[in-house]
Amino acid sequence: MSKSISDKIVRNPSQSSPFSEILEKNLSRRMVMRGGLAAAFATMTSLGLAGCNSSDDDDDSVGGGEQNPTPEVPGGGTETPTPAPLKLGFDSLPTSMTDACVVPQGYVAHVFAPWGTPLNDNAQPWDQNGNNTSNDLLNSMGMHHDGMHFFPIEGSSTEGLLAVNHEYIDQAALHPNGPTLVAGKRPAEEVRKEINAHGVAILHVRRENGRWNVVNNSRYNRRFTSATAMKLAGPVGGTDWVKTPFSPNGTQVRGTNNNCGNGYTPWGTYITAEENWAACFVNTGTRPAHQRRVGVSAGPAGRYQWETTAGDASEVLGEFARFNVTETGLDATQDWRNEVNGFGYLVEIDPYDPTSIATKRTALGRFAHEGCAYSKPEAGKPLAFYSGDDSRFEYIYRFVSEAVWDPKDAERTDRLAVGAKYLDKGTLYVARFNADGTGEWLALTGSTPGVGGRTLADEFGTQDAILINTRGAADFVGATPMDRPEWTATHPTNGD
Repeated sequence: MSKSISDKIVRNPSQSSPFSEILEKNLSRRMVMRGGLAAAFATMTSLGLAGCNSSDDDDDSVGGGEQNPTPEVPGGGTETPTPAPLKLGFDSLPTSMTDACVVPQGYVAHVFAPWGTPLNDNAQPWDQNGNNTSNDLLNSMGMHHDGMHFFPIEGSSTEGLLAVNHEYIDQAALHPNGPTLVAGKRPAEEVRKEINAHGVAILHVRRENGRWNVVNNSRYNRRFTSATAMKLAGPVGGTDWVKTPFSPNGTQVRGTNNNCGNGYTPWGTYITAEENWAACFVNTGTRPAHQRRVGVSAGPAGRYQWETTAGDASEVLGEFARFNVTETGLDATQDWRNEVNGFGYLVEIDPYDPTSIATKRTALGRFAHEGCAYSKPEAGKPLAFYSGDDSRFEYIYRFVSEAVWDPKDAERTDRLAVGAKYLDKGTLYVARFNADGTGEWLALTGSTPGVGGRTLADEFGTQDAILINTRGAADFVGATPMDRPEWTATHPTNGD
């Protein structure tokens, strides 16, 4: 999450007690004395997998059981187990005000694949004065790296594919004179540079003579930008919500934006999370509830004013007009009202297949995703994926696959087909913490009751509508607001 583009407005209208209030009420003196603040917090956040891939599939409770009780000691008290000493494989560094990257003795650090590093010969070397072209940016590293993951080639620890998110841009650094307006319009070349500086890079890297380097012109090197065509899969794909002039059947969308956190899958694909994407779009008319809830701009312009370039003689298939989602036509194929509905998802990429098309997995919800972590895979049991909504007083979510895990799928080479098996069908849940310190996962499906005894189906209709309105659905069922829930993680041994 970048401070420069983070959504600082509280958009959650629910009256549910935030997690901070619930936690404070449960931080009794006894809990703090027994295990310290960390132990008390752990009690409140023990989001076990009961109800998703445990043997008790009917129990969606959170933190309410005593599966690992603290041992009793004579006198009626309890004994806090002494943790094993933490051992580091290097000497720790002293505190310092040094403005530099400092590493322990025996280690080295060097700049590697910064913004503008060419991935192939179609890009000119980075120019510090901002003179690189949009084509250069399309063929080089994007701006402001964030989440990343290393995928080894044939098990190697010295050669592999590095997937890197490019979360946001610094407009002043991208152009010789910063961003400009000419008669109220952004120049097309500037906008294309900014669009291509966003997204994800896959780069082939190799360690030689103690240094990591990019393998230039490797067939694996590729960029995904805010203009790259991607598939829309899962319950939202192909519905009326995502039909546009670019994709009248609603199966594709152009681009991925503001990619912050990340994840990976047991079958070897990369997951990039779309976070602060909503303000790139503007609606100068009446914003529907789902646009207001995620923060689509009400005008006069979007964050980068990309929509002002609409009508440029070089524009292709509404590449700039699509950022203005104001309803102007007779239906969704005559304006760009639905373009924004193609954003806000977890996007799956196969780094090993340079011909593959990135796929947005809509079943995992639509919000400001910050990362994606999966539970420990167990043969014959569903997989669970966790993601936080990184905005003020938003929620944490869990997706449980309909399919059960088959270890053979980890070896398949049709990785996006495996992704479809586990990520396109399943149940999305949102967390609610109770005043007594317990909690539960609430299914965001039609039958789940909410305000006034009405169900999600009564309020929103079909599952695709619930997912488009993920935040609103979570509000409706009484989820617990969190304070900017960001990266999620699961224990690699026990899956907690």
